[in-house]
Amino acid sequence: MSELVTEFWPVQPEPGSVADQLIKKGEAKGFALGEARGEARGEARGETRASIKMIRILQSILGESESSDEEFLGKSLDDLQTMIESLRAKIGNRPSA
Repeated sequence: MSELVTEFWPVQPEPGSVADQLIKKGEAKGFALGEARGEARGEARGETRASIKMIRILQSILGESESSDEEFLGKSLDDLQTMIESLRAKIGNRPSA
């Protein structure tokens, strides 16, 4: 951000000046936004990993071959949840032993 400002505004803002305060405010806002996006992506990745693990456990319980990593590529979290629901339904419909 500072590099961008100095490129278009060659005068160095004085510490505590309005320009300096605006720059700091913009940097803080950008940092907070980036941090929030990073946390959201991290949570989504964690949910995806947990869903894949659940799918493989359910497949194992059913005696099905476990899906490969490639089979999960491009699947959304909603797709994975649908797979989980389908596998759970299969388990619920199995005849009692």
